[in-house]
Amino acid sequence: MVLGLIHLFLIFFLTSCGGGLLRTLTPTTNLLTSEVQGRFLKTSIAGTASDGVDTSAPINDETTSLNFDSKKSFTQVALSPQVGISSRVDIFTKIGSHSPILYGVKWQMFGTPKELAMRNSNSFSIYMSGGRNRYQAQWESNFPSTSFFKANRIHTLIDYGFLFGRRLLDELLLYSRYCVLIDETHGKFDYEDNPNLDQTKFSLEGKHRSLGLGLLWHSPKVNIGLEYSQLKTNWKSASNTTSDSILFILSRDFD
Repeated sequence: MVLGLIHLFLIFFLTSCGGGLLRTLTPTTNLLTSEVQGRFLKTSIAGTASDGVDTSAPINDETTSLNFDSKKSFTQVALSPQVGISSRVDIFTKIGSHSPILYGVKWQMFGTPKELAMRNSNSFSIYMSGGRNRYQAQWESNFPSTSFFKANRIHTLIDYGFLFGRRLLDELLLYSRYCVLIDETHGKFDYEDNPNLDQTKFSLEGKHRSLGLGLLWHSPKVNIGLEYSQLKTNWKSASNTTSDSILFILSRDFD
């Protein structure tokens, strides 16, 4: 009887799914504030979970063209180590669960670095980062048929912008962020059961805008932050959407 129930469940699952999805995921935040570390090798590691944008196209054996649609629908867990290399410059990386690993540099053009910041200190920084991820065997199920497709692709993400902040208290930083994300995915299908798509190339390109406003409370052990972040997509060949998130940030400083 148990095997029979499992069989019925599988039939229901396979016949009720609308088909496979070719997906790309765009993160909302980069976990940066307006202050650099302020000292050589002084390090901070920040982490959060935030919403983002899922852009996908349904695929099945009869698909002749791709119709991408974007929506807010996923949560990304991310970590960002940031290391000071001078009193005005940090290098950083962002490791996210649904996007390429980003490597970047941040330059605080004026204001007081984190090492010396106090009440009423201002800070302004610019930054740039980029990363690329290759998916060589990204299988996606194609129900209700029993076939599969491969979409071998490269996802490239470039993130640049500026940040402004002010210390409301010695321990409390108010910061804002404006950034541009260049988001591109290029690939090729391997899909024997669909001659319309098999060995054809595809691309998805966009130049998005992201805004952030946050508060970060500094303490000797753990820094606690709250950030409002908005991502507005601008795809060339897909519908667009806006993702609004309120996220909780934890970070730790290391001397």
